[in-house]
Amino acid sequence: MPERKTDIQSPPHSATLDRGARLAWALRVALALLVVWVALNGGQAWPTGIALSLAGGAAGAWLVPADHHPWKVSRLPQFFAFFLRESLLGGLDVARRALRLKVDVAPCFFIYPLGLPAGQPRTLMVCLVSLLPGTLSADLDTGRGLLLVHALAPEAAATVPALELRVAALFGLELQAGTAQPGEGRAFR
Repeated sequence: MPERKTDIQSPPHSATLDRGARLAWALRVALALLVVWVALNGGQAWPTGIALSLAGGAAGAWLVPADHHPWKVSRLPQFFAFFLRESLLGGLDVARRALRLKVDVAPCFFIYPLGLPAGQPRTLMVCLVSLLPGTLSADLDTGRGLLLVHALAPEAAATVPALELRVAALFGLELQAGTAQPGEGRAFR
């Protein structure tokens, strides 16, 4: 069996990050965790939720890499709405395909060139591709910034650029030149 080379690299240590950037990161993480706590717990046990959120924020500030890209709190509602809608569509699409007598899938792979920088933006993108309707992240070439995506049908490729634009907006980033536009990506079977 051939040996597989991994592209995963450890992020640089965050010793060069200043105290203000760490505090801002801790507050963002704590806020996100508190929102999740309220959503899952219905607003009960506030002291526990606040304590755990602050502890998570402190851990996040300690672990944040030096090349972090802080996300914009004001853009979270739009991103969550997009994410929720696409997750729901993904679930409905899979249910529709599973319940039909004739399964309508044409599985394929396509290579998608990422325009997001390495680090949190790219990691979030790769993780969320699997939640889009009919797509799954299969492999990542970190050196060349290429994402191999498995799709249930070739038309599923059109959702990946929309996700990348949303992730870039969440982090307040401009996509690098040369990235794919909606509907692009080389499909192969």
